[in-house]
Amino acid sequence: MEVAFVCFPYSVADILEAGKAADAAGRALLFGVADSPRLFAESYVSQQHVLAHTRHVCVGPFATNPVTRHWSVHAGSQRSLEELHPGRLFFGLAAGDSAVHAFSLPPASAAAVVEHAERVLGFGPPGTRLIIAGGGPRACARAGCITDEVVVGQGSDAGATKTILDTVDEARRSAGITSPLRSWLYVLADVWEDEGPRDPAKRDAFRSMIMAYSRQAMSVSYAGKNVPEELQPGLTELYSQFSFEDYVGSSHNSELLAAHAEEEAFVTARFGVIGPPESIAEQLRAMAAETGVDRIWLGLLAQDAAAQIRLLVERALPHLINVEAGTQ
Repeated sequence: MEVAFVCFPYSVADILEAGKAADAAGRALLFGVADSPRLFAESYVSQQHVLAHTRHVCVGPFATNPVTRHWSVHAGSQRSLEELHPGRLFFGLAAGDSAVHAFSLPPASAAAVVEHAERVLGFGPPGTRLIIAGGGPRACARAGCITDEVVVGQGSDAGATKTILDTVDEARRSAGITSPLRSWLYVLADVWEDEGPRDPAKRDAFRSMIMAYSRQAMSVSYAGKNVPEELQPGLTELYSQFSFEDYVGSSHNSELLAAHAEEEAFVTARFGVIGPPESIAEQLRAMAAETGVDRIWLGLLAQDAAAQIRLLVERALPHLINVEAGTQ
């Protein structure tokens, strides 16, 4: 199994500690730095700082977007970082969520994401590792025709994942692409030291992130996403009240989700993994078996991400990584 981490850069110091925690695994794990400059520290500055103070992790934006940054900015940043830290980069791209909505801008279309990626590949460093995340069949199918690495942004749902990956496979066959597809899942993680009671503030912070991810994944359309019909009206009502201003921590969004118990149970089970590290490992193995996808991005989006990653590196990764082969 392959496991990757993504964190919010609440500050450059915070993201560095999270990067060091991931680096302690001693492996070339992917370490993504979110790109939402109105809410957090600047992504490329944060990436450079992590790269300069670690030895193993591969670092990149996860995910940046074509709206708030011109493709030439991405390409130039990638070239510069590759010169300083050769072989330790990737480029994660998506349509844009909090980074664009925070400025009342629309996310990029699937076609615009692909066009942007083509420009970055053409003007960035040779061999750029491109990873594109998408929430639906059309976005992922277009992504799969320009890169072999696609992140299916529908949590752990096996039905939605299969629908999307079948669409990607068909698009790649039609385009004459024969290289293997490296598909990824993306779920949020809330890692606890033990089975004791959860801290209410941390519970609310995780609830805010579950609300944000599920809205991004499902608010545009429920088509092909395996969402129970009886839950769709409640989810639609929730997402219509979502705030990009009060986004993290004990927020307006966490209060909204807490008031809808049935919808909260559904989106938390689908988009999150919760518990001590050993339980997280079990949940990830079950997820991989059910979906057929054994590459998983974990979103550690709380401010204590470094502490949570340390727990995962020490107590979960040994159960997930093939130590004998020395690979994930």
